[in-house]
Amino acid sequence: MMRGPFRRSGAFGLVGVVVVMVVVAVIALTMGQNQADPKAALALIFGVIAAFIAIVFFLQTRDVSAAESAALRAAAAQPAGPVTDPTVLDDGGLWAAMAIRPIDADAVKAVRRIWGTTRRSIHTGMLICLLIFLAVPPIYLLHTFVPLFIGAPAIVAIALYSTYRTLARGGGLDQLYALASQSMAPLGLTVTGRYSVGIEPRGTPSGGYQTAIGGALTMAGERHGRPVAVSMPASAGVRSVSSVRVWVPAAPGFGFRAANGRLLATGDAPPAVRDALAAVPKSSRWTGLHGTVADSIIAVDRKSATNSGWLLDLWLAERVADALARLPSGSARLASSGPAHPAGPGCCYPARQDGGRWNQRSPSNCAGRPVGPPSIPSGRQVSSSRAAASCAASASSPTRSRCRGYTSPLPPNRTSASRSGGSAGPARCRHSPVPGSNR
Repeated sequence: MMRGPFRRSGAFGLVGVVVVMVVVAVIALTMGQNQADPKAALALIFGVIAAFIAIVFFLQTRDVSAAESAALRAAAAQPAGPVTDPTVLDDGGLWAAMAIRPIDADAVKAVRRIWGTTRRSIHTGMLICLLIFLAVPPIYLLHTFVPLFIGAPAIVAIALYSTYRTLARGGGLDQLYALASQSMAPLGLTVTGRYSVGIEPRGTPSGGYQTAIGGALTMAGERHGRPVAVSMPASAGVRSVSSVRVWVPAAPGFGFRAANGRLLATGDAPPAVRDALAAVPKSSRWTGLHGTVADSIIAVDRKSATNSGWLLDLWLAERVADALARLPSGSARLASSGPAHPAGPGCCYPARQDGGRWNQRSPSNCAGRPVGPPSIPSGRQVSSSRAAASCAASASSPTRSRCRGYTSPLPPNRTSASRSGGSAGPARCRHSPVPGSNR
């Protein structure tokens, strides 16, 4: 089932494009046969296409207004109490329900401006489509290229100006990321990484250039005393990917996945976790989700995340974390004896310090050698959100090692030949492959 803020316009677009193709084919076969200049058929075809596009734009504006109103109503309601079934909430309701701090006026203003940006993008698309219909049909109906000579430069100018306003330093894209970070503040998250936008040659015989989007949108912060990181890598297809990471003090290794709308635990999951997953209501919104718990990290990944899919995954990861926290002391079977690290895969941190901060000193079983990311000096205290942000880039690094329960990136002076624990590495550290690395 299609979800998200553009449900109506998206469904109409998918169905309508097929209907328009059939109608256009029928018109061409019945009215345009054996005519040297089938103006009536062409006019009807252009009219059908124009009506379809106009309805799509109309539904999009209605969808944006409805989604914005729902988000603002949810923010005003300030929902209290735990969420028992997040799948019944729309995007705005889920955002408000997941808030761990009061949704203040700044967050509400950011939400308004984000939807305003979406609305302006739709209006720009309307203007360009209008100019196209004023420039192209006259070629076939009036046999004149004058509207095209006037309209084409105007279309190019609008497209270039819109692109410049979006990509320029301090422009629409920078403002949008700032607004996103501001709107995520009630959830305890901040934007720590953003997509890269560029132009690259097309890999086709026809040549030319195309827009290239890379990198990932990442967010990090602390929720309920646990460091959290979210990543949404750029995807070339219609299927997108999201990943959520939540760090816990101790946890046995197991997995969980979605099957027919239900969440099932796999491996050596504790009974409390199995019960917590079984109690989650059945929903198709869990489709494509799979998770693992290892090295004190709850990882939830989704193959086809759409809109608020990562929020659902965050809710689920925290539900698993709550179930693990209720386990009797000592019942969790740890893969190693080292304390949990907050900054994520590829980082090495000791236990939590006072005041909600983490000290990036190397563990004693690493002989005092710094094994954290070089971007933060060893021994310096940093907030957990910054720690998570500083290690987001190293989460997928193939040069990682495990040091008695601490997962750390290899120091820059270590080569691939010394990854097995040679003299170049920290003394008395056990180096072994991390699951998922390319070692």
